[in-house]
Amino acid sequence: MRTSRAIWAFLLAGLLVGCMDQDPASRQARHDRKIPVTPPKEVATRPVAITQAASAGAAAQPGSPAASGPATPLPVASLPVKRPAAVTSTASHPTIPSTVPQEPTPPPKTASLPAKTQEPMRVLGRAETIEGPLVQANSRFIAVEDLLRSACFELDDIPKSLPEPAFRARAEKVLGNELQRMMTQALVLPEADKFLTDEQKKAIDGEIDETLHDMIARSDGSRKKLEESLSVVGTNVQAVLDAQRNKLTVQMFLRMKFAPSVHVNRQMMWDYYSANRGQFHSPPKVAMQIVAVPLAGFLPVTESQPSAGEIKLARLQARRRIEQAQEVIKKGEDFATVADRFSGGKGNPPGGIWPLMPAGSFRQEAVESQAFKLPESGISNIIETDAGYYVVKARQVQPGVVTPFEDAQAEIERTLREKQSAKLYDEYYQHLLKGATVAQPQNFLSLVVDQAVERFWRKGGSAATQHDQIKPAP
Repeated sequence: MRTSRAIWAFLLAGLLVGCMDQDPASRQARHDRKIPVTPPKEVATRPVAITQAASAGAAAQPGSPAASGPATPLPVASLPVKRPAAVTSTASHPTIPSTVPQEPTPPPKTASLPAKTQEPMRVLGRAETIEGPLVQANSRFIAVEDLLRSACFELDDIPKSLPEPAFRARAEKVLGNELQRMMTQALVLPEADKFLTDEQKKAIDGEIDETLHDMIARSDGSRKKLEESLSVVGTNVQAVLDAQRNKLTVQMFLRMKFAPSVHVNRQMMWDYYSANRGQFHSPPKVAMQIVAVPLAGFLPVTESQPSAGEIKLARLQARRRIEQAQEVIKKGEDFATVADRFSGGKGNPPGGIWPLMPAGSFRQEAVESQAFKLPESGISNIIETDAGYYVVKARQVQPGVVTPFEDAQAEIERTLREKQSAKLYDEYYQHLLKGATVAQPQNFLSLVVDQAVERFWRKGGSAATQHDQIKPAP
């Protein structure tokens, strides 16, 4: 009986233990007592909220907080940390030491990053960080160097012999026009890029390849020589090709966008012809050959004004000389030979030969008027003017020519289409300008002009450069 009671007590104790096992916390505690618990390796200290300051030493990756803007602290609960469900500390259960500190670890002392790193400015299609004054046209920016590089050929063509104020005025006009063109292009290019098809863009690529090939061919087949020639005027091959690509892109876009809106008919052409008949009339021209005997060659060389007596004597001497020349011409001697022997003054060309010129081109009106009255190869009598004495020959006479309407139609149609297109282009540009962000520093153009004077006038520019050999074909 005592034995049976012991057995029953044992069974009852086992049943009670089984019921206790239904409690998850108690079951986990016993399990934890038997199996040592090692905290995950990821958690050596209490996780801290991640900020840009804490990650300043690491390179920002695309999409990371440092790359996209101010970092938002991440809550600790969102980190991948696994912990035991419960750890009961009792006398019968050994305590598991916690490796998590009670206080958060302060972030390292580093220089805070700006809230958002400024993206590089887009400068006429290129991505680069630049400094200095800028002209803004929406998302595109024009720097001083961009404008100088774009206008380098025109600036280098301005005569270096001009005084500085005159050179500066010419440079300001060139740069002002070029800046306006670049701003227009900056507003139109994004629209052109969306409008043109891939095939049309490939056609432009082909033209750019041909442009480069042609420029190299005109530089004796050497790209290195081409680069050196361009560097003299302050540009390079890639900049020239980029400018040419932009130009062709805008031209193709505008032409295709507005060509359907341009209309020219015969009546419009006739109206233009009737209102502008002077454009279709070539005036008469004459090529003169002149024996010139100016009075200045017989006056004394003095700083004072010549006296009346000196002028009278000089006129007599000049008259005698022109009469001698006339006598020789009448005897049949070659007119060019006579002109070279008897003519005086520095302005008379060899043989006394002048090119074909319309009326109003020659300084001595009396001489020109007499030449237009002569038949071809006719020779005048002696012509007297305040400046001296002349004999003129009408070496070639070209009568005026009127171009008939039928022959002028092609030219008129082209002119009318260009005028309509220019009007549509300007209206379109004004429309873009109304919704655009355009900003120009007040002193921008004057700064560019100062740079142009320093580079192209004060330093002499590149007088030896042959622009036709390095410029892309129009």
